[in-house]
Amino acid sequence: MTRRPQLLEREELMSPPIQRRSFEKRARLKAAALAVFGEVGYQKASVEAITARAGVATGSFYLLFRGKRQMLLVLMDELLDRVSMVRLTMEPHEGPDNAIKRILTTAFANDLQYAAAYRAWTDAVPSDPVLQLLDARIRRWTEGRLRTVFLALQRRGGARATANIPALAHLVDRFIWFHLPELAHARRAHVQEFIETLTHMIHHSLFVDDPSARHGNAKRRDRSARRHGSRNL
Repeated sequence: MTRRPQLLEREELMSPPIQRRSFEKRARLKAAALAVFGEVGYQKASVEAITARAGVATGSFYLLFRGKRQMLLVLMDELLDRVSMVRLTMEPHEGPDNAIKRILTTAFANDLQYAAAYRAWTDAVPSDPVLQLLDARIRRWTEGRLRTVFLALQRRGGARATANIPALAHLVDRFIWFHLPELAHARRAHVQEFIETLTHMIHHSLFVDDPSARHGNAKRRDRSARRHGSRNL
């Protein structure tokens, strides 16, 4: 699997805070940056807007970060760190649907907190060649993680031997990144519906439909149709 991209390895970071007050100030600035990035994106965001939201003097910002670009890199690196902690292994007794849903639920529980950073990232990448290279690495890494999961699922009974795993991983990866910003402000029920839909799509891309399940679904649809029909008489 591709190594997790280290977005800060070439950054000249400021010395880490030592005093508790500085730690708290740094945390407030990061929270404020997420709020500002979520509202106006990267290009329209300013250090002044971030510090005003945090209630911190602008000069203090530059004691902790070199600018809003470095702030964005810090937030995106934290997002990748959370993604890397999602457990991809599956228990022997864990069914495919449960495994897929667990991985997606855990991932979104972590990712949605940083969705605003990703919104700003997509705003900043087109005009920054270095960020473009980092973005390509991120996508190779997240796509590779999905590919690992799908290959493990394909070894389960009932899987389609002909399923195109690289293409499926690419599609699902792009689908998740595309919808991440909008899900940040969605109701929990909508996020859960999104996860259910994605789980269903992945399952049916990897596994042969169970004929008995299809028959059961058809019978349920027939009963439902008859009930609705009788009400209309």
